[in-house]
Amino acid sequence: MLLPLALPGVIGALRIGTGMSIVAVIVGEMIVSVYGIGNWISRHRTTFDTPDVYAGIVVVLIFALVINYAMVRLGRLATRHRGAT
Repeated sequence: MLLPLALPGVIGALRIGTGMSIVAVIVGEMIVSVYGIGNWISRHRTTFDTPDVYAGIVVVLIFALVINYAMVRLGRLATRHRGAT
């Protein structure tokens, strides 16, 4: 009985957690990885290749927006029994 009441909070926490995990992965790739979009951004940043840096940032932005949209849809699907939110 308590799970349906807690579901909006759980979905909200998942949205925040996914955003933070995307940031953590990109920063981790910038620091230690030899592959990945974080390394791409970091490598081109150090050579002052501004268009490629912005291209990497746009790729990360699009990925984050798609993930956020999916989480919003999941939240609406999971809480549709509560009526209009």
